[in-house]
Amino acid sequence: MGGLRAGAETQTMTDRAAVAAGTAEGDRRPAVRRRWARLAAYLLAGAILFVAYLRLSGTYALNSDSANILLMAHDLLRGHLLLRGWHMSDVSFYPTELPQYALLESLLGVKMQTAHVAAAMTYTLAFLLAVILARSGSSGRAAWVRTLIAAGIMLAPQFGLGVFALDLSVGHIGTSVPLLLTWLLLDKRPARWYVPVLVAVLLAWALVADPIVYVVGIGPLGVVCAARVLRALADAPGHWTQRVAGAWFDVALGAASVAAAVLAWAASKVIAALGGYVVSRLPFYFVGPHHLHHNAPAAWKVLQIFGANFAGLGGIWLALAFLHLASVLVVGWALARAARRFYRVSLADQVLAVAIVLNVLLYLLTNAADEAAHEVAVIVPFGAALAARVLVSALSRGDDPPQTPPAPEGDARPPTPPRGLRLAAPGAGGAVL
Repeated sequence: MGGLRAGAETQTMTDRAAVAAGTAEGDRRPAVRRRWARLAAYLLAGAILFVAYLRLSGTYALNSDSANILLMAHDLLRGHLLLRGWHMSDVSFYPTELPQYALLESLLGVKMQTAHVAAAMTYTLAFLLAVILARSGSSGRAAWVRTLIAAGIMLAPQFGLGVFALDLSVGHIGTSVPLLLTWLLLDKRPARWYVPVLVAVLLAWALVADPIVYVVGIGPLGVVCAARVLRALADAPGHWTQRVAGAWFDVALGAASVAAAVLAWAASKVIAALGGYVVSRLPFYFVGPHHLHHNAPAAWKVLQIFGANFAGLGGIWLALAFLHLASVLVVGWALARAARRFYRVSLADQVLAVAIVLNVLLYLLTNAADEAAHEVAVIVPFGAALAARVLVSALSRGDDPPQTPPAPEGDARPPTPPRGLRLAAPGAGGAVL
Protein backbone atom coordinates (compact mmCIF):
# COMPACT_ATOMS: atom_id res chain seq x y z
CA MET A 1 0.00 0.00 0.00
CA GLY A 2 1.22 3.46 -0.81
CA GLY A 3 1.02 6.60 1.27
CA LEU A 4 2.17 10.19 1.41
CA ARG A 5 5.81 10.73 2.15
CA ALA A 6 6.62 12.74 5.29
CA GLY A 7 7.76 15.68 3.22
CA ALA A 8 4.63 15.59 1.09
CA GLU A 9 2.42 15.48 4.19
CA THR A 10 4.23 18.47 5.66
CA GLN A 11 3.87 20.33 2.38
CA THR A 12 0.13 19.59 2.29
CA MET A 13 -0.34 20.88 5.82
CA THR A 14 1.61 24.01 4.95
CA ASP A 15 -0.54 24.59 1.88
CA ARG A 16 -3.72 24.17 3.94
CA ALA A 17 -2.46 26.65 6.52
CA ALA A 18 -1.59 29.11 3.76
CA VAL A 19 -5.04 28.74 2.22
CA ALA A 20 -6.71 29.25 5.62
CA ALA A 21 -4.60 32.33 6.30
CA GLY A 22 -5.44 33.71 2.87
CA THR A 23 -9.13 33.09 3.44
CA ALA A 24 -9.02 34.84 6.83
CA GLU A 25 -7.18 37.76 5.26
CA GLY A 26 -9.74 37.88 2.48
CA ASP A 27 -12.55 37.89 5.04
CA ARG A 28 -10.95 40.78 6.91
CA ARG A 29 -10.46 43.00 3.89
CA PRO A 30 -14.16 43.80 3.28
CA ALA A 31 -14.61 44.59 6.99
CA VAL A 32 -11.60 46.93 6.93
CA ARG A 33 -12.90 48.61 3.78
CA ARG A 34 -16.32 49.06 5.39
CA ARG A 35 -14.74 50.67 8.46
CA TRP A 36 -12.75 53.11 6.33
CA ALA A 37 -15.82 53.88 4.23
CA ARG A 38 -17.85 54.52 7.39
CA LEU A 39 -15.14 56.85 8.73
CA ALA A 40 -15.03 58.74 5.42
CA ALA A 41 -18.83 59.08 5.49
CA TYR A 42 -18.74 60.52 9.01
CA LEU A 43 -16.00 62.99 8.06
CA LEU A 44 -17.87 64.11 4.95
CA ALA A 45 -21.13 64.47 6.86
CA GLY A 46 -19.32 66.39 9.59
CA ALA A 47 -17.84 68.83 7.08
CA ILE A 48 -21.21 69.47 5.43
CA LEU A 49 -22.99 69.87 8.77
CA PHE A 50 -20.28 72.20 10.07
CA VAL A 51 -20.73 74.56 7.11
CA ALA A 52 -24.51 74.53 7.51
CA TYR A 53 -24.38 75.16 11.27
CA LEU A 54 -21.78 77.89 10.81
CA ARG A 55 -24.21 79.73 8.53
CA LEU A 56 -27.04 79.04 10.96
CA SER A 57 -25.06 80.34 13.93
CA GLY A 58 -24.44 83.57 12.03
CA THR A 59 -28.19 84.29 11.95
CA TYR A 60 -28.12 85.12 15.69
CA ALA A 61 -26.14 87.94 17.27
CA LEU A 62 -23.46 87.25 19.86
CA ASN A 63 -23.96 88.31 23.47
CA SER A 64 -21.82 88.95 26.54
CA ASP A 65 -21.49 85.21 27.28
CA SER A 66 -19.69 84.66 23.99
CA ALA A 67 -17.52 87.73 24.58
CA ASN A 68 -16.56 86.52 28.05
CA ILE A 69 -15.50 83.09 26.92
CA LEU A 70 -13.50 84.59 24.03
CA LEU A 71 -11.59 86.75 26.51
CA MET A 72 -11.05 83.88 28.95
CA ALA A 73 -9.73 81.69 26.14
CA HIS A 74 -7.40 84.54 25.13
CA ASP A 75 -6.07 84.59 28.70
CA LEU A 76 -5.40 80.86 28.45
CA LEU A 77 -3.36 81.47 25.30
CA ARG A 78 -1.31 84.12 27.11
CA GLY A 79 -0.28 81.56 29.74
CA HIS A 80 -2.81 82.29 32.49
CA LEU A 81 -3.74 78.64 32.76
CA LEU A 82 -5.71 78.96 36.02
CA LEU A 83 -7.51 82.17 34.93
CA ARG A 84 -6.48 83.99 38.09
CA GLY A 85 -8.78 86.91 38.84
CA TRP A 86 -11.73 85.70 36.77
CA HIS A 87 -15.11 85.56 38.52
CA MET A 88 -17.41 83.29 36.52
CA SER A 89 -21.09 82.57 36.82
CA ASP A 90 -22.37 79.16 37.89
CA VAL A 91 -20.71 77.35 34.95
CA SER A 92 -17.00 77.50 34.14
CA PHE A 93 -16.66 75.40 30.96
CA TYR A 94 -13.00 75.34 32.00
CA PRO A 95 -11.97 71.85 30.81
CA THR A 96 -14.38 71.60 27.86
CA GLU A 97 -15.24 74.61 25.70
CA LEU A 98 -12.56 77.00 26.97
CA PRO A 99 -9.68 74.91 25.51
CA GLN A 100 -11.69 74.59 22.29
CA TYR A 101 -12.04 78.38 22.04
CA ALA A 102 -8.35 78.86 22.86
CA LEU A 103 -7.34 76.47 20.10
CA LEU A 104 -9.54 78.24 17.57
CA GLU A 105 -8.32 81.67 18.66
CA SER A 106 -4.74 80.56 18.05
CA LEU A 107 -5.74 79.99 14.43
CA LEU A 108 -8.47 82.57 13.79
CA GLY A 109 -7.80 85.33 16.33
CA VAL A 110 -10.05 86.96 18.92
CA LYS A 111 -13.09 87.99 16.89
CA MET A 112 -16.80 87.30 16.65
CA GLN A 113 -16.46 84.78 13.83
CA THR A 114 -14.37 82.57 16.13
CA ALA A 115 -17.35 82.17 18.45
CA HIS A 116 -19.56 81.14 15.53
CA VAL A 117 -16.97 78.59 14.37
CA ALA A 118 -16.75 77.11 17.87
CA ALA A 119 -20.53 76.92 18.19
CA ALA A 120 -20.87 75.17 14.83
CA MET A 121 -18.12 72.73 15.79
CA THR A 122 -19.81 71.91 19.11
CA TYR A 123 -23.23 71.20 17.62
CA THR A 124 -21.69 69.15 14.80
CA LEU A 125 -19.87 66.99 17.37
CA ALA A 126 -23.07 66.55 19.41
CA PHE A 127 -24.97 65.63 16.23
CA LEU A 128 -22.45 63.02 15.09
CA LEU A 129 -22.04 61.46 18.54
CA ALA A 130 -25.82 61.20 18.95
CA VAL A 131 -26.07 59.44 15.59
CA ILE A 132 -23.19 57.08 16.44
CA LEU A 133 -24.84 56.24 19.77
CA ALA A 134 -28.16 55.75 18.01
CA ARG A 135 -26.59 53.30 15.52
CA SER A 136 -24.63 51.40 18.17
CA GLY A 137 -25.47 47.71 18.24
CA SER A 138 -27.35 47.70 14.92
CA SER A 139 -26.53 46.98 11.30
CA GLY A 140 -28.14 46.96 7.89
CA ARG A 141 -31.62 48.38 7.54
CA ALA A 142 -32.06 48.93 11.28
CA ALA A 143 -28.89 51.06 11.40
CA TRP A 144 -30.13 53.23 8.55
CA VAL A 145 -33.53 53.73 10.18
CA ARG A 146 -31.87 54.65 13.47
CA THR A 147 -29.65 57.13 11.64
CA LEU A 148 -32.61 58.81 9.96
CA ILE A 149 -34.58 59.12 13.19
CA ALA A 150 -31.70 60.55 15.25
CA ALA A 151 -30.55 62.87 12.45
CA GLY A 152 -34.11 63.99 11.73
CA ILE A 153 -34.65 65.08 15.34
CA MET A 154 -31.39 67.04 15.57
CA LEU A 155 -30.94 68.28 12.02
CA ALA A 156 -32.70 71.66 11.98
CA PRO A 157 -32.82 73.84 15.12
CA GLN A 158 -35.64 76.38 15.14
CA PHE A 159 -34.64 79.84 13.95
CA GLY A 160 -34.22 82.50 16.60
CA LEU A 161 -34.04 81.27 20.18
CA GLY A 162 -33.67 77.66 19.02
CA VAL A 163 -30.48 78.57 17.18
CA PHE A 164 -29.27 80.46 20.26
CA ALA A 165 -29.86 77.51 22.59
CA LEU A 166 -28.32 74.82 20.38
CA ASP A 167 -26.04 76.40 17.81
CA LEU A 168 -24.62 79.53 19.45
CA SER A 169 -24.94 79.61 23.22
CA VAL A 170 -21.92 78.51 25.21
CA GLY A 171 -24.00 76.18 27.31
CA HIS A 172 -25.18 72.73 28.12
CA ILE A 173 -25.22 71.49 24.53
CA GLY A 174 -21.41 71.44 24.78
CA THR A 175 -21.68 69.37 27.97
CA SER A 176 -23.54 66.71 26.00
CA VAL A 177 -20.34 65.88 24.08
CA PRO A 178 -18.39 64.24 26.98
CA LEU A 179 -21.64 62.70 28.25
CA LEU A 180 -22.41 61.11 24.87
CA LEU A 181 -18.86 59.77 24.80
CA THR A 182 -19.49 58.23 28.24
CA TRP A 183 -22.74 56.52 27.22
CA LEU A 184 -21.12 55.32 24.00
CA LEU A 185 -18.33 53.76 26.07
CA LEU A 186 -20.91 51.98 28.23
CA ASP A 187 -22.71 50.69 25.16
CA LYS A 188 -19.67 49.61 23.15
CA ARG A 189 -17.28 48.15 25.71
CA PRO A 190 -17.84 44.86 27.55
CA ALA A 191 -17.92 44.57 31.34
CA ARG A 192 -14.23 45.12 32.08
CA TRP A 193 -12.61 46.64 35.16
CA TYR A 194 -11.26 49.68 33.32
CA VAL A 195 -14.66 50.83 32.00
CA PRO A 196 -15.85 52.24 35.39
CA VAL A 197 -12.49 53.99 35.74
CA LEU A 198 -12.88 55.70 32.37
CA VAL A 199 -16.51 56.56 33.16
CA ALA A 200 -15.46 58.24 36.44
CA VAL A 201 -12.80 60.29 34.63
CA LEU A 202 -15.15 61.38 31.84
CA LEU A 203 -17.94 62.36 34.22
CA ALA A 204 -15.52 64.26 36.49
CA TRP A 205 -14.13 66.10 33.46
CA ALA A 206 -17.64 67.16 32.45
CA LEU A 207 -18.69 68.03 36.01
CA VAL A 208 -15.79 70.43 36.57
CA ALA A 209 -17.04 72.26 33.50
CA ASP A 210 -20.80 72.18 34.19
CA PRO A 211 -22.76 71.32 37.38
CA ILE A 212 -25.74 70.13 35.29
CA VAL A 213 -23.81 66.85 34.99
CA TYR A 214 -25.21 66.03 38.44
CA VAL A 215 -28.68 66.02 36.83
CA VAL A 216 -28.01 64.47 33.42
CA GLY A 217 -24.95 62.32 34.11
CA ILE A 218 -23.97 61.32 37.62
CA GLY A 219 -27.50 61.20 39.06
CA PRO A 220 -29.04 59.10 36.26
CA LEU A 221 -26.13 56.65 36.22
CA GLY A 222 -26.28 56.22 39.99
CA VAL A 223 -30.06 55.73 39.99
CA VAL A 224 -29.98 53.21 37.14
CA CYS A 225 -27.13 51.20 38.66
CA ALA A 226 -28.89 51.09 42.03
CA ALA A 227 -32.10 49.87 40.36
CA ARG A 228 -30.21 47.20 38.43
CA VAL A 229 -28.41 45.95 41.54
CA LEU A 230 -31.67 45.78 43.50
CA ARG A 231 -33.24 43.87 40.63
CA ALA A 232 -30.32 41.43 40.63
CA LEU A 233 -30.60 40.93 44.39
CA ALA A 234 -34.32 40.25 44.08
CA ASP A 235 -34.31 37.97 41.03
CA ALA A 236 -30.97 36.20 40.81
CA PRO A 237 -30.66 32.79 42.52
CA GLY A 238 -28.16 32.02 45.28
CA HIS A 239 -26.93 33.81 48.38
CA TRP A 240 -27.04 37.62 48.37
CA THR A 241 -23.24 37.80 48.22
CA GLN A 242 -23.33 35.74 45.02
CA ARG A 243 -26.00 38.04 43.62
CA VAL A 244 -23.93 41.13 44.33
CA ALA A 245 -20.89 39.47 42.76
CA GLY A 246 -22.98 38.74 39.67
CA ALA A 247 -23.90 42.44 39.45
CA TRP A 248 -20.33 43.66 40.07
CA PHE A 249 -20.28 45.79 36.92
CA ASP A 250 -23.39 47.75 37.97
CA VAL A 251 -21.94 48.16 41.47
CA ALA A 252 -18.67 49.41 39.98
CA LEU A 253 -20.46 51.89 37.71
CA GLY A 254 -22.49 53.18 40.66
CA ALA A 255 -19.24 53.66 42.57
CA ALA A 256 -17.79 55.40 39.51
CA SER A 257 -20.61 57.97 39.58
CA VAL A 258 -19.77 58.75 43.23
CA ALA A 259 -16.04 58.82 42.45
CA ALA A 260 -16.67 61.30 39.63
CA ALA A 261 -18.32 63.72 42.05
CA VAL A 262 -15.41 63.36 44.48
CA LEU A 263 -12.80 63.87 41.73
CA ALA A 264 -14.57 66.98 40.43
CA TRP A 265 -14.84 68.41 43.97
CA ALA A 266 -11.14 67.76 44.54
CA ALA A 267 -10.17 69.35 41.23
CA SER A 268 -12.19 72.46 42.04
CA LYS A 269 -10.57 72.73 45.47
CA VAL A 270 -7.09 72.41 43.95
CA ILE A 271 -7.83 75.13 41.38
CA ALA A 272 -9.14 77.43 44.12
CA ALA A 273 -6.13 76.71 46.39
CA LEU A 274 -3.75 77.61 43.58
CA GLY A 275 -5.49 80.96 43.14
CA GLY A 276 -7.49 80.08 40.05
CA TYR A 277 -10.85 81.29 38.82
CA VAL A 278 -13.84 81.71 41.13
CA VAL A 279 -17.27 80.27 40.33
CA SER A 280 -20.32 82.07 41.73
CA ARG A 281 -22.95 79.46 42.48
CA LEU A 282 -26.47 80.61 41.72
CA PRO A 283 -29.34 79.78 44.11
CA PHE A 284 -31.25 76.61 43.25
CA TYR A 285 -34.50 75.65 44.95
CA PHE A 286 -37.81 73.92 44.33
CA VAL A 287 -40.79 76.15 43.73
CA GLY A 288 -43.66 75.79 46.19
CA PRO A 289 -46.86 74.09 45.00
CA HIS A 290 -48.80 77.36 45.12
CA HIS A 291 -46.33 79.02 42.73
CA LEU A 292 -45.84 76.22 40.22
CA HIS A 293 -48.26 77.86 37.80
CA HIS A 294 -45.62 80.54 37.23
CA ASN A 295 -43.36 77.83 35.79
CA ALA A 296 -45.93 76.67 33.23
CA PRO A 297 -44.46 78.80 30.39
CA ALA A 298 -41.23 76.81 30.76
CA ALA A 299 -42.98 73.89 29.06
CA TRP A 300 -42.97 75.94 25.87
CA LYS A 301 -39.21 76.20 26.14
CA VAL A 302 -39.06 72.41 25.96
CA LEU A 303 -40.96 72.68 22.68
CA GLN A 304 -38.61 75.45 21.63
CA ILE A 305 -35.51 73.30 22.12
CA PHE A 306 -36.99 70.72 19.70
CA GLY A 307 -37.98 73.44 17.21
CA ALA A 308 -41.70 72.99 17.90
CA ASN A 309 -42.60 76.25 19.67
CA PHE A 310 -45.45 77.57 17.52
CA ALA A 311 -46.49 80.46 19.81
CA GLY A 312 -46.74 83.73 17.90
CA LEU A 313 -45.74 82.23 14.54
CA GLY A 314 -47.51 82.28 11.22
CA GLY A 315 -47.10 81.16 7.64
CA ILE A 316 -44.20 78.86 6.78
CA TRP A 317 -42.67 79.24 10.25
CA LEU A 318 -45.85 77.95 11.87
CA ALA A 319 -45.93 74.99 9.47
CA LEU A 320 -42.29 74.14 10.26
CA ALA A 321 -42.97 74.33 13.99
CA PHE A 322 -45.88 71.91 13.64
CA LEU A 323 -43.67 69.55 11.64
CA HIS A 324 -41.12 69.66 14.45
CA LEU A 325 -43.78 68.46 16.85
CA ALA A 326 -43.06 65.02 15.38
CA SER A 327 -39.73 65.09 17.24
CA VAL A 328 -41.44 65.76 20.57
CA LEU A 329 -43.98 62.99 19.97
CA VAL A 330 -41.34 60.47 18.92
CA VAL A 331 -39.15 61.19 21.96
CA GLY A 332 -42.19 61.04 24.24
CA TRP A 333 -43.16 57.69 22.72
CA ALA A 334 -39.64 56.39 23.26
CA LEU A 335 -39.65 57.53 26.90
CA ALA A 336 -42.96 55.73 27.49
CA ARG A 337 -41.62 52.53 25.97
CA ALA A 338 -38.38 52.75 27.96
CA ALA A 339 -40.37 53.20 31.18
CA ARG A 340 -42.67 50.29 30.35
CA ARG A 341 -39.80 47.95 29.45
CA PHE A 342 -37.20 49.49 31.77
CA TYR A 343 -35.38 46.27 32.66
CA ARG A 344 -35.49 45.01 29.09
CA VAL A 345 -33.65 47.91 27.47
CA SER A 346 -29.90 48.42 27.60
CA LEU A 347 -27.97 50.26 30.29
CA ALA A 348 -27.34 53.21 27.95
CA ASP A 349 -31.05 53.47 27.13
CA GLN A 350 -31.96 53.44 30.82
CA VAL A 351 -29.49 56.22 31.60
CA LEU A 352 -30.65 58.34 28.65
CA ALA A 353 -34.30 58.02 29.67
CA VAL A 354 -33.68 58.88 33.33
CA ALA A 355 -31.46 61.84 32.36
CA ILE A 356 -34.15 63.32 30.09
CA VAL A 357 -36.87 62.96 32.73
CA LEU A 358 -34.71 64.45 35.51
CA ASN A 359 -33.61 67.38 33.36
CA VAL A 360 -37.18 68.30 32.36
CA LEU A 361 -38.65 67.79 35.84
CA LEU A 362 -36.01 69.87 37.60
CA TYR A 363 -36.42 72.55 34.94
CA LEU A 364 -40.18 72.75 35.40
CA LEU A 365 -40.27 72.40 39.20
CA THR A 366 -37.42 74.70 40.26
CA ASN A 367 -36.32 78.29 39.81
CA ALA A 368 -34.35 77.14 36.75
CA ALA A 369 -37.61 77.59 34.81
CA ASP A 370 -36.81 81.31 34.71
CA GLU A 371 -33.72 80.58 32.60
CA ALA A 372 -33.63 80.21 28.81
CA ALA A 373 -34.22 77.01 26.86
CA HIS A 374 -30.52 76.14 26.81
CA GLU A 375 -31.03 74.74 30.34
CA VAL A 376 -32.62 71.67 28.71
CA ALA A 377 -30.46 71.56 25.58
CA VAL A 378 -29.03 68.17 26.56
CA ILE A 379 -32.39 66.45 26.04
CA VAL A 380 -32.16 66.97 22.26
CA PRO A 381 -29.16 64.68 21.53
CA PHE A 382 -30.19 62.35 24.36
CA GLY A 383 -33.76 62.16 23.05
CA ALA A 384 -32.60 61.64 19.46
CA ALA A 385 -30.38 58.70 20.42
CA LEU A 386 -32.99 57.18 22.75
CA ALA A 387 -35.83 57.42 20.23
CA ALA A 388 -33.76 55.78 17.50
CA ARG A 389 -32.53 52.96 19.74
CA VAL A 390 -35.75 52.11 21.58
CA LEU A 391 -38.24 52.47 18.76
CA VAL A 392 -36.26 50.66 16.08
CA SER A 393 -35.44 47.84 18.49
CA ALA A 394 -39.14 47.54 19.24
CA LEU A 395 -40.05 47.49 15.56
CA SER A 396 -37.44 44.86 14.75
CA ARG A 397 -38.37 42.69 17.72
CA GLY A 398 -42.03 43.40 18.33
CA ASP A 399 -43.76 43.27 21.69
CA ASP A 400 -45.48 39.99 20.94
CA PRO A 401 -43.70 38.38 18.00
CA PRO A 402 -45.74 35.75 16.22
CA GLN A 403 -44.73 32.14 16.62
CA THR A 404 -43.30 30.94 13.33
CA PRO A 405 -42.34 27.37 12.56
CA PRO A 406 -38.60 26.68 12.56
CA ALA A 407 -36.85 26.81 9.23
CA PRO A 408 -35.92 23.49 7.66
CA GLU A 409 -32.47 22.27 8.58
CA GLY A 410 -29.88 23.55 6.17
CA ASP A 411 -32.06 26.47 5.04
CA ALA A 412 -29.60 29.37 5.06
CA ARG A 413 -31.97 32.04 3.78
CA PRO A 414 -31.74 35.26 5.82
CA PRO A 415 -34.83 36.03 7.91
CA THR A 416 -37.30 38.49 6.42
CA PRO A 417 -37.27 41.82 8.27
CA PRO A 418 -40.45 42.49 10.24
CA ARG A 419 -43.13 44.44 8.43
CA GLY A 420 -42.89 47.29 10.95
CA LEU A 421 -39.20 47.70 10.24
CA ARG A 422 -39.75 47.61 6.47
CA LEU A 423 -42.33 50.38 6.80
CA ALA A 424 -40.23 52.39 9.25
CA ALA A 425 -37.43 52.99 6.76
CA PRO A 426 -39.40 55.04 4.21
CA GLY A 427 -41.38 56.63 7.06
CA ALA A 428 -38.24 57.86 8.80
CA GLY A 429 -36.82 59.08 5.48
CA GLY A 430 -39.99 61.02 4.78
CA ALA A 431 -39.89 62.58 8.26
CA VAL A 432 -36.34 63.80 7.70
CA LEU A 433 -37.23 65.29 4.31
